[in-house]
This record gives sequence, C-alpha cells and structure tokens, in this order.
Amino acid sequence: MIKIENYPNAYKEVYVILNSMSKEDVSKIPEDFMNMIKNNMDDEYIFELYDDIPFEEQSLLQETKAILAYIFMNYWGTEEQKERIKSKFEQDMIEEENAKQKYFSNQLFDSRNTANDINDKTDKDDLQLVEYKSKNIFMKMIDSVKKIFKR
Repeated sequence: MIKIENYPNAYKEVYVILNSMSKEDVSKIPEDFMNMIKNNMDDEYIFELYDDIPFEEQSLLQETKAILAYIFMNYWGTEEQKERIKSKFEQDMIEEENAKQKYFSNQLFDSRNTANDINDKTDKDDLQLVEYKSKNIFMKMIDSVKKIFKR
C-alpha cells in the first residue's frame, strides 16, 4: 500500500538508483523533476543498491516502484511499452474496483440488516406478554405451612 509518509525515503531510493544509471538515461529526466527528488528526499535514510542482487529482487518501497514507473512512462518508455503499462494499470484498477464492490462495507451491513429485519419480524410474532403474579407475604406463609403438614 502506498503511503505519503514513505515518499521521502522513496525519493532517496530513486536518487540512489538514478545515480547508478547511465548519464544518458538520467539526462532524459527534466531537471525540475530531479531537483524535486533531491529536495524532498530524506538525507538520513540509508539505502544501498546491491550489485550482486538482480534489480527485480532488490528490497524497494512500493512508493519507489511507483516513482520509477512514472519516470519510465514519461521519459524512457517507447509508445508500445507505455500502452502495455497503461492497459495493465487499467486492468489492475478494474480488479481493485471489483474487489471493493465485492467486499464493500455498506453492502455487507445492508445484507445483515435485511436478515435481521426478517428475524425481527418473525420474533415479533412469537413474542407475547406473560403475566406474572407474585405471591404476597401471607400466601407465602400459607404455602410454607402446607409444606410442613405434607411431610
């Protein structure tokens, strides 16, 4: 899940990654964007890019991946690559929307309420007032005397 508070760390990761790339690729990124990354990164955050581990297996923040995807989409990718990424993004959005609708909280509560309404209607039919008469003290004494004589 992408979180705003992770962006300074993500900018640091992107900065380290871009510094390890060729100057030709980095020069395709506008200076304003590079300055934004430099100005907003967390200088105290430590991130190392390992040469012995493939890039796909590096431990990167989701926000870093999103920023790199943005850079690729806008500055490095071919038109065909951009279209594939856009279609994949749209497909992911549709799947996420379907999942939200499937587990949408209001719908969960609505179905529960309709089930409760049905139960409430049947319970109201079964419920009736029961008259309870408590014995007064005189009746209780008579009952206790009767119990003694029955023994």
